[in-house]
Parts: sequence; structure tokens; C-alpha cells
Amino acid sequence: MKLRAVPLRKNDEAACRKILAMTDPGHVDRIVKEIRHAQGEFTRDALFSRAYTFPVLLAFLVAAFNQLSGINFIIYFAAMITLLMPSVLAAFEGSTIFAFFAAMMVLQLLFVVFLMPETKGRTLESLAEGLSRHEHARDGNRG
Repeated sequence: MKLRAVPLRKNDEAACRKILAMTDPGHVDRIVKEIRHAQGEFTRDALFSRAYTFPVLLAFLVAAFNQLSGINFIIYFAAMITLLMPSVLAAFEGSTIFAFFAAMMVLQLLFVVFLMPETKGRTLESLAEGLSRHEHARDGNRG
């Protein structure tokens, strides 16, 4: 839908409608309305506004930590674990490795529960209900 929205970004709705008529003639008005709605949603909040300072900074720090600590090497090249495992097992006991892994999982859980805006303070049931509602709305717009 990006290419079809380009004329709308330039406020050339006629060109947008012409492109849409070639690609999806039956739904031109609905798609133009969706594009306009999406443009309004994304232009209201700037990514680097004050409201997003902490989450963006946190994401940057986590990404920097991943790069500097070499975790990306393990994440993206998981096959290398088979090569590294003998030396890790020789250097640490199994219980130490498990404790480290468990601690990282607890930190990730705390991050998701308390800091991520999508899940902050919400129960699993309310998350599932919201996702279900979103999927029904999305599927309803396709017809």
C-alpha cells in the first residue's frame, strides 16, 4: 500500500485514485479513507517526542549492549553455540549457566510486565482479548 499512498502524501488524491482504480477498482473509496486515517495516526506522534524519550533511549541502550557484549553473535549465529559449548561447560558448572539463563529470563519478564507500554499492568486475559478484537477488526476490513 506504500506506493499507492505516495500521491496522497503529495496531496494528489486524483493520482492516487487513478492508481487504485488500476489495482483494486472495487474498493477505491475505502482504501483512500484507510490511507488518510493511517496518515493521521502516524503524523500525530513524532517518534522523538518527549513521550517516547525513555522507550527510545532504552531501546538504543539495549541495542548498544547487544552489540558491545557480543550477544548478537550468539543470537544470529546460534549454530556457533555447538562450537562454544565445550569451552563454556569447561569454564562454568551447569548450575551457573542455568542460573545466568534464568536471571536473564526474569529480567526480560520484568521488562515486559513493567516497562513495555503494550503490556504494562495488563493481565494476560486483557491482552488476549485486545489481540482477538484487533484480529476480528482486521479480518472484517478485508472483506
